[in-house]
Amino acid sequence: MALPLVGFAKTAPQVLPFLCAFLLPSSSPQAPSPSHRSTVPAAVHNRYSELWARVNREFADEWRSGMHRPAAGEGKDEGLVFFVRAGFRESSRWVMLFWEGDQMVSWQANDGIKSSVIGLLSGSLSGFPLNHSDADGYCTVDLPLLHWMELSAFTVVLRTHEGNKPGSNRQFYSNSRTLSHFARCAKIYKAWEFYRIQLVENEGAFAFFSDHVALRRLVPAAAPESSLLL
Repeated sequence: MALPLVGFAKTAPQVLPFLCAFLLPSSSPQAPSPSHRSTVPAAVHNRYSELWARVNREFADEWRSGMHRPAAGEGKDEGLVFFVRAGFRESSRWVMLFWEGDQMVSWQANDGIKSSVIGLLSGSLSGFPLNHSDADGYCTVDLPLLHWMELSAFTVVLRTHEGNKPGSNRQFYSNSRTLSHFARCAKIYKAWEFYRIQLVENEGAFAFFSDHVALRRLVPAAAPESSLLL
């Protein structure tokens, strides 16, 4: 590929149907024994998100290694980042960034801005700390947009989402108020970049998996003295 890409979403392995057939080599760890051929769909369903992430990680690594044709103005150290919203036990081995998926623009805890905080905390405790939500929800109105940008300024990545009908939803660039607020949140996000890098890279501050490819717990390591985490 010779496209000026910086990232992409690969978000749909979770829709794999249970009633389907798989062609897996006998050496594959996902391949069932001959006596369990009928359980192939159920056995592979969760693992499929790991396989899908691995394919995308291999592509991103090839891109970084210089196997693509650099676009005009692209630095030699530029790389791709992809994010997913479905995973399983070993997804952190391959996934660069997790995404909490489409969330309603509301204050609800089950599918609104509150759920994004719950997702960040539970994701970290589950071994997926490099996680984020859309800075403006899936479809946007003014007030949640402003608050969601503030929330995202203190997460691992600040990213917006125009929604399925950009022209019908409020965007960060819709007016001077939203644009100036986004600029302020982007500056806040940039201001603590040095600390964010330390949190991600400081192996001594976090518990890592044995292969050192993913942080295991973010919140307990950041506040080990908190009685709420005991």
